[in-house]
Amino acid sequence: MDIKLIKKAENSEFVAFDKDILLQITDADYQLNQYVGKHLSVLNTSTNERFEIAPEIKKYILTKITYACSGHDYLFFTSAERTNEDKVDIKLYRYILDDGRCEHIYTMGADLREIGVSLEIKIFALDIDHVIIEKTFYQSQEGRQLPAWRGIGVNEIVLQDIMAGRTFKITDSVIAESGIDKMVALGGNNCLIKLGNSMVGEKFYGGIRKEDAPREIIGIINVKQFISDLILDMDKVFIEELDSGTDNVTFPYVKKDDNWIIYSKFDLNDKLETIVFYNFVNKIKKIRINSNVERISDLSFAHVINDIPYQIRNEEHSSQIINMNTQKVEMKLSADINVSYVKNDIIVVQHKTSKLPFISRTVTYIEVYKYPDMLHSILKTKEKYNGCLCNGNDLIILTT
Repeated sequence: MDIKLIKKAENSEFVAFDKDILLQITDADYQLNQYVGKHLSVLNTSTNERFEIAPEIKKYILTKITYACSGHDYLFFTSAERTNEDKVDIKLYRYILDDGRCEHIYTMGADLREIGVSLEIKIFALDIDHVIIEKTFYQSQEGRQLPAWRGIGVNEIVLQDIMAGRTFKITDSVIAESGIDKMVALGGNNCLIKLGNSMVGEKFYGGIRKEDAPREIIGIINVKQFISDLILDMDKVFIEELDSGTDNVTFPYVKKDDNWIIYSKFDLNDKLETIVFYNFVNKIKKIRINSNVERISDLSFAHVINDIPYQIRNEEHSSQIINMNTQKVEMKLSADINVSYVKNDIIVVQHKTSKLPFISRTVTYIEVYKYPDMLHSILKTKEKYNGCLCNGNDLIILTT
């Protein structure tokens, strides 16, 4: 894995797009109510070439856009036009990287006062020609952000077939009832799918009746088959189900870590967390238990390092690397070292150290180690950490 630095990235957001290609998002000099406009640029990390996408179109990030396939030569973005003081038409565009074609493919209406408050919008790009648009309406909440515990939402979901110019409403199915919480590209034509939002807060503290919670399912789909099933018979969509929730069981998180799907399964009755590690390539499953969970903060956040499950805890006086096979602390790092990112056996830390003895002024370094060797860094730079992303075989480290 090659390690690359993008320095002084605090004014940009970067998204992994394709091999050697990043999408760079920066603020524009226009806005729509509280939404600041954005410039979208394609950055080639191997040549450092950059060009802006469709600069003639004003862009706003009013929705979350997720790609079900990794390695794609197209992207989607949104613009918005005001229809009255509070309401807008959100326009979805598709941009083809190879030839620069930019096409308007879908429009949806929304109230600016509701977006991010009582309305959540998600867009799932299944492939170049098929997009799912999901609007979830919650009971009105104060403030500008969706609360951590949102309660029960009502979903409006459509599949847009761009080539055919047709819109299919997704109704009367578990997808319509629960909604799509997350999709994560697994490579090839496979994708991780999570139906139903996690209800850990609501269930843990009694925010809703357990029986009213949406059904949660974690599974794997073949994207092409998924599209075909939705168009032909949405009631019979095939999902290779890995796990499902119950009245008392919810999934606080699910993520991909190389060839592993890692998810937390929390039983409220037993106050028991099961951490599941599933290798979707060789179909191996490993299960570890975290008992006596009394608070949400007691939940584990796990990683796989050299095919061994680990838990990393950044605490006030030390960072601990815990082998979940042995349940023992394998490594203790000093309080001035904070683990920021883990990718297979690569660990990125932020290290604050005094420049001179007895001087309070500190210097911040980003250091990269290849575990279990935490004594000799493979990279060290005097920068402040601003995030990491994996793009193909490259680990991109962002600094401020």
